[in-house]
Amino acid sequence: MTNQLAKAAGHLTVLIAPALLAWAAWLDEPFLVFGAVLLVFPLARLAFGAVDETGPPAWGEGIAATLDRLPWVYSAVLAGAVLMLLSAISRSEPTMGSVAGWALSLWMTMVFATCVAHELLHRKRKADRIVGHLLAGLAGYPLLGYEHSRHHQRSGSCTSAECPNVTESVWQFAARRLAGAARWPCSRPAPCRAMTSMRWGCA
Repeated sequence: MTNQLAKAAGHLTVLIAPALLAWAAWLDEPFLVFGAVLLVFPLARLAFGAVDETGPPAWGEGIAATLDRLPWVYSAVLAGAVLMLLSAISRSEPTMGSVAGWALSLWMTMVFATCVAHELLHRKRKADRIVGHLLAGLAGYPLLGYEHSRHHQRSGSCTSAECPNVTESVWQFAARRLAGAARWPCSRPAPCRAMTSMRWGCA
């Protein structure tokens, strides 16, 4: 049981980035999150080791229920952090340095937010998927649900830029992917209709 609690506690690290953003807003330190993610986060593997390749543990019922609610807690913490940031910015005199710092820190925070949104979009409960769409929108990626649904429908397709060609570089693939993403909202089915009719499974 103790071992399970220790492993489950590791999932709480998902709250670090939004909590740091709130703290940075409180301290008025624009580069705090960006610096922590670049300088401290890479050391986590040295401190905690690699991911256990034997597969996820069989959680007890109480732990499983708590972890199931964690994305909702994360969403609330992130929303609160963003409100704190907006309040701090409204009270300060912006400079080029502070704008750059907040932009980089917010970007780093929202990169992790898309991971949590992705988890929620894969769940069966409609409420979870709605929160996933809202979280993706807050992270600046409102088409995540539509794009990801399309990805699962065309998994492994090089032609539709769902998978890179063997001969292309990561930059070539990224350019094709972005070009495709710009065209997707104009294609059928429309994103809004596609998102409201989604039925997610675990793939």
